[in-house]
Amino acid sequence: MSPVARQAFFSGARSMSPILLGVVPFALIAGVSAMSVGLDALAGAGFSVILFSGAAQLAAMDLIGKGFPLTIVVLTALIINLRFVMYSASLADHFRDQPRWWKGVLAYLLTDQSFAISISRFQGETDPEAKRWYYLGGALALWSTWQVGTWVGILLGARLPS
Repeated sequence: MSPVARQAFFSGARSMSPILLGVVPFALIAGVSAMSVGLDALAGAGFSVILFSGAAQLAAMDLIGKGFPLTIVVLTALIINLRFVMYSASLADHFRDQPRWWKGVLAYLLTDQSFAISISRFQGETDPEAKRWYYLGGALALWSTWQVGTWVGILLGARLPS
């Protein structure tokens, strides 16, 4: 990792850090919800890794708990996540020259929070490498916090009485 990349990565993580306190309780709820609808720990964690969208996860868990068909659960998650199309369109120019695999990683990590901290920073930044690593630093800080919080919620949810 170049010095520019390292500095940008840690700057992104620092920019995300105040937001992480609010993410923890939400992640705990996502983990507890997975257990409350009867998913096992691995399925709950997998759900969090695959979907990685708090609002969509909670809505999906509610629908699963109520016995809705999988097509309704998936359509609901897709509709809730349509906002990411607008975020992606707004970020597209900033990541246009990145390799395809990088775009895939960055798209997977797209959240409301990673968009918010990045888009304002990108207005004054011209270095594509710095943009990529700044975004990645913030997004990975959030992703890691979400996954750990979800696991803690799963472990707590397994111990809570119904």
